[in-house]
Amino acid sequence: MHWRRKGFDFSHYGVIKAGKIMKNEDIEKARQRFDLDLHTHEYRKIHSDDKQLESLLNMFHLKSNGNYLDLGTGNGYVAFALAKRFQDAFFTGLDIAEESIKINNKLIKDHNLKNIIFKAYDGLSFSFDNSFFDGIISRYAFHHFPEIDGFLKEINRVIKNNGFFILSDPITYSTDSKGFIDEYQKLKEDGHQHFYYKDELLGLFEKFLFYPEKIFYSYVRYPRPIDIRYEKLLQRFSKDIKDNYKIEIIDKEIFIEVQVINVLFRKTGDGTLKA
Repeated sequence: MHWRRKGFDFSHYGVIKAGKIMKNEDIEKARQRFDLDLHTHEYRKIHSDDKQLESLLNMFHLKSNGNYLDLGTGNGYVAFALAKRFQDAFFTGLDIAEESIKINNKLIKDHNLKNIIFKAYDGLSFSFDNSFFDGIISRYAFHHFPEIDGFLKEINRVIKNNGFFILSDPITYSTDSKGFIDEYQKLKEDGHQHFYYKDELLGLFEKFLFYPEKIFYSYVRYPRPIDIRYEKLLQRFSKDIKDNYKIEIIDKEIFIEVQVINVLFRKTGDGTLKA
């Protein structure tokens, strides 16, 4: 497909490699889970937060004719909002969930948008040219990415000098030193890797030449059906840890609340990493 609008030439958007998506056990778990969940009412109810989204969109200024990526786009919640608000920029939504990507591309016509496309990828590497994007935003996806150093190296490669990376993702409380929240998350087989501590997260990005400019915090609360695995896990951890996450059991569901860090990182230097 050849895309052209307001001076854009999008014919080069064949850069995502065709063919079978690469297999990785955790990525495959995530893909299968999210292909089932992303466009359900329950998922939208939990993950949609218009107040938080508005704060994210107010963190940055976009260039006319700029290229931007919504990484881990899911059902397109962020990508569609960006494309509607900034119609003189172009957006790509990228995700491993192939079926969800197909639905998103059908929804583009319903939204009457000409400045957005959605693509599936293998969850490991980007088939984009160096310095391709002016900025990347990733909401509620970072904790699923395996091989994080390789992933951040790819992020560094495809973002232009002085471009930005906006991260919105749950973090682990500093008092949770024994990894309760990661154990909790992994009881649902969706490819969860790690909720980072704040300092751990900032250190990772600094290693790859990204430095924080703006930060705000939000929260997300979500239920899961309770079973014996959750009951055993709760028995192993202190009341203080469980209170931090505001855990409640209501009927046959367990509710948990996590803090979300929303940070704008700026890429500095020429993108060449030190040995």
